[in-house]
Amino acid sequence: MMLPIESAFGWSRETISLAAAIGIFLYGLTGPFAAALMQSFGIRQTLMCALILMSLSTGLSVFMTRPGNTSPPGASFPASPPAPSPWCSAPRW
Repeated sequence: MMLPIESAFGWSRETISLAAAIGIFLYGLTGPFAAALMQSFGIRQTLMCALILMSLSTGLSVFMTRPGNTSPPGASFPASPPAPSPWCSAPRW
């Protein structure tokens, strides 16, 4: 997965790894907040908002052309949906 990104953008492995690490860290950091939102608003509403936000951020990632877009402010939007994976909660619907 890294080789196509390296060749397409000309970024180093360190830059790509840093972006992935920031995203994983921020995604894990939102776990307690996701639990609080799920208790307040319900699982379905929280997951739907998170999926919409994740879809928007995935669509906007097309415009990421510089390594500076992977800095913490740039990487926080895709990692910000406060919900676990939808298949974790889907059986409860």
